[in-house]
Amino acid sequence: MKVRSRIRATPAVSDLAIDKRLRENKMRWLKLLIWSLFIVVVVIALTLFSLYEFAPGTLFKWQGMAQSMMAGLHKQHIKIGDHDWVYLEGGEGPPVVLLHGFDANKNVWVGFARQLLPNYHVVIPDLPGWGESTRLDSADYGIAAQAARLSEFVTALKLPAVNIAGNSMGGHIAGIFAARYPQQVASLALLDSAGVHFKPNDFARRVYAGENPFNVDTPQQLDALLALVFAHPPQIPAGIKQEIVARNIASHAFFQKVLDQIGKGDLAFLLENELGKIQAPTLIIWCRADQLLDVSSVEVLQKGLAHSQTELFEGCGHVPMMELPQATGHRYRGFLQGGSNPINTAPQR
Repeated sequence: MKVRSRIRATPAVSDLAIDKRLRENKMRWLKLLIWSLFIVVVVIALTLFSLYEFAPGTLFKWQGMAQSMMAGLHKQHIKIGDHDWVYLEGGEGPPVVLLHGFDANKNVWVGFARQLLPNYHVVIPDLPGWGESTRLDSADYGIAAQAARLSEFVTALKLPAVNIAGNSMGGHIAGIFAARYPQQVASLALLDSAGVHFKPNDFARRVYAGENPFNVDTPQQLDALLALVFAHPPQIPAGIKQEIVARNIASHAFFQKVLDQIGKGDLAFLLENELGKIQAPTLIIWCRADQLLDVSSVEVLQKGLAHSQTELFEGCGHVPMMELPQATGHRYRGFLQGGSNPINTAPQR
């Protein structure tokens, strides 16, 4: 009986030993996994810190790429004539083309575009001369020249009549595009658009006096510009701010050249002179607190456009699609869907 008892007990002891070894192995693997994850986190943190300290421009670029990809937009390239166009594209459905303003790029529309995806085919280019698209010293980047390039861009992408929207300088280009290439336009949206007369303000007086408010040389001047553009200026880390200033300084001559082509004399009001040619249904979006292009512009647009709707927003400055992406994007989507009733215009962030 004792022998049998020992024989029966032996497997039980072995099972306990095996279970113990398995638990110990699991703990070792778990500790290894935790340490591996810790090391990965540390490496990522050190990489981001290094980029912030020594290459903030790269970090800034990565951030823009990540935001666009999360929104369902992907970067594309197309060569047209002397210019390589870089643009974001995503979604399926009726085509929507969004145009940025002066000293801006395609990324300013990402939050707004989220309200349109995936039900619209959204295309957001860096206009020639800006962002990642080609910039040529000898090229004309005035409004009419850019509208002509835009027509070539739409043709090259084989887009049917597009729903075109633009902010500031981009609105001026979109408006001239709608006036001169009506067969390529299904609808027009102007968000705090340049191109028409408005009640003189400090910004206009500075431009007419020969100053370029967009040229900054220090972080403090950048802060002043942001306070002019935004009702609620974004908080930008010091390293990124220095990178923005450095890029701005490198572009001073280009900024002045373009401002001379679009912001002075009759060229500043090209759109106003051609409003009567625009037959596409048009949505006018404006921020009441715009310090660059006064809200009095809206009355000029309303009088000159044959078919327009207007939506005024509180709580934003010159770039409504950035400060109120949900509210403005929602309103624009309603316009595209045929709605004419304004939505609640309370600020939404």
